[in-house]
Amino acid sequence: MGRMLLFLVIGMSALFAVANLNMTYSDARLINNSIEQYERLQAKNIASSGVQYAVSQIGQDTTWTGIQSLTMGDGSLKVLVAATTSQYPDGPAMGLTGMRQITSIGTVNGVTDTIMAVVQTASASSVPPFLSYACASQSDLLIQGSFSVTDDGNPLWNANIHTNADLYIDGGGYTVEGFGTYVGSMLRDHGHGQITNNFDPNVNPDGLATAYQSSPVTINLD
Repeated sequence: MGRMLLFLVIGMSALFAVANLNMTYSDARLINNSIEQYERLQAKNIASSGVQYAVSQIGQDTTWTGIQSLTMGDGSLKVLVAATTSQYPDGPAMGLTGMRQITSIGTVNGVTDTIMAVVQTASASSVPPFLSYACASQSDLLIQGSFSVTDDGNPLWNANIHTNADLYIDGGGYTVEGFGTYVGSMLRDHGHGQITNNFDPNVNPDGLATAYQSSPVTINLD
């Protein structure tokens, strides 16, 4: 009887050890899966940042071909940029011009994620030179609310506003990455008080006033 009890105790101890080992193995797998998912997410975020970085670089220099290695947080980034005639990544030739294929590779602890995109560079005719206009109006122009004008992704360009009449400002929530010019006056649309000047040109080497009265601009309506 005593020997049978000993065998029973040994058997229960063995079963408990196996169960404990299985639980430990399951916990380890769960932790490893969580770490791998986190690393994959981080790699994807890095790759996504690489696409945005590439778009910014291409906007400043259309001959930019990428970077081989850039440390970002706990990982690294590699970006390849090549000319393409397709509208889609690794797509068929479509005879398009000014297209760039971006391949962005994010890596975290050996886990990689790749994001591909195709962007079009601005043609010479569509690139606004310094002090050209993003928005122009022949009549009165009203800016109100969260109205915004941006620089088309190139911080070396200004996105300006001009009106051949009066420029009305209603509220201070607007942003313009360029100058504001007007032939008439710059006025508040409602009420009294100081006009909020949120014109902030990217390029202003001469330190000009960001909003000022100017001469009329010829606007072709054809």
